[in-house]
Amino acid sequence: MAKRFFVRVQLHDVAEGDDAYVTLHEEMEKRHFGRTIVVDGVEYKLPWGTYIGPSGQTGATREGAATLVEQAVKATVKLASFVIVETDTGMRVGNLEPVEQPKSAEEELMSALEAIGKKKRPVISRNSCPSCRTCVR
Repeated sequence: MAKRFFVRVQLHDVAEGDDAYVTLHEEMEKRHFGRTIVVDGVEYKLPWGTYIGPSGQTGATREGAATLVEQAVKATVKLASFVIVETDTGMRVGNLEPVEQPKSAEEELMSALEAIGKKKRPVISRNSCPSCRTCVR
């Protein structure tokens, strides 16, 4: 497994409604640090202010990663504390929220039908409308 950087950033003096973390997330993303992690095939959201970055990017050392984090923090115009851990082992996670996967068109249609009380799957035939594939011509 390739080494990755696990980063936790805590911004100081952030008032409720302050967009500093939104700016931080955008700046970290520009530097190839993500806010999700895949464990056992399931993608999870990392806690607020927590990031994972591949070592194959610029900053393949802890010092390089620290420079990237400092640049991102500087864009928030806030003071911050951060921790960087370089790891090449798997991670154990607990109680993280799974990333919601987008529904397929069929799943969206079934959800809509269920919402109005119809539990049957629509019949798709050769005579179906080419735009929605469900109504019959």
